[in-house]
Amino acid sequence: MTGIHLSGKTKLGAEEFEFSFETGTHKRIAIIGPNGSGKTTLLRLIAGHECLTSGSLQIGKAIYDEPVSECFVPPHLRDLVLQHQGGSVFPHLTVEDNVAFPYRAKGYSKRNARSLARETLEDFGLSKLKHKYPEQLSGGQTARVSLARSLTRRPKLLLLDEPTSALDVESVNQIHQILERLDTTLFVVSHDPVEVLKLSDYIIALERNEVIQFGDLESIIQRPASPWLSKFFDLNLLSGVATGLEFTSDCGEHLQLPQHHSGNVQISFPSSAVSL
Repeated sequence: MTGIHLSGKTKLGAEEFEFSFETGTHKRIAIIGPNGSGKTTLLRLIAGHECLTSGSLQIGKAIYDEPVSECFVPPHLRDLVLQHQGGSVFPHLTVEDNVAFPYRAKGYSKRNARSLARETLEDFGLSKLKHKYPEQLSGGQTARVSLARSLTRRPKLLLLDEPTSALDVESVNQIHQILERLDTTLFVVSHDPVEVLKLSDYIIALERNEVIQFGDLESIIQRPASPWLSKFFDLNLLSGVATGLEFTSDCGEHLQLPQHHSGNVQISFPSSAVSL
């Protein structure tokens, strides 16, 4: 488990992003939000491909980015891997050499790199494919190779940007099974509610370039901070007016509330909470 505490701002061109959250002891974190809300920017900031303009980023017990103290740990010195959307493999390398590449990049000989990568090939069910080239693989197999390479050196943090967005159902299930077994702290950006429910126990929700809510999965589902979050988790949403414990919807329905509220409110609830 590697916890993250981030409170700060960054800027890309004319756009400013403000992020503030902490993950504590959670190991399965999903980053969700509408298109263009800053999800990929957040991953790049954690990975060191973007810099804070103010605030600080703490990973574990160490500060990795803090402009006021001129502290910045470059990407290659961070014990993490960022895998971009769609993954990536080297077309001129075999499966074996793709998975062994992180060791080769550190100066290991080809023989030693292949030896060190052998366990990862076995874990991902790629041993029988190790002499094949990417053009000979299916989409699901290519995704497993990309993920295997990311995990070859056992990083403390794995950052995935929509890892299954272009895969068929069978391949998605294979990737999910691998990710569910991981002991590495996982951050995954996803637009798929089912994937979020399967792979995460903690949510960071973004809208309009900032964090609007973070917390454990159950608390986010029970008390979503925005209409978009309610729709994402397929929750019913009612708008209306609350007066104490009484709620009157815009369509005239009357409900009893568990807590006192007043003014214009929105209520979200799953279909399973309704009984006739």
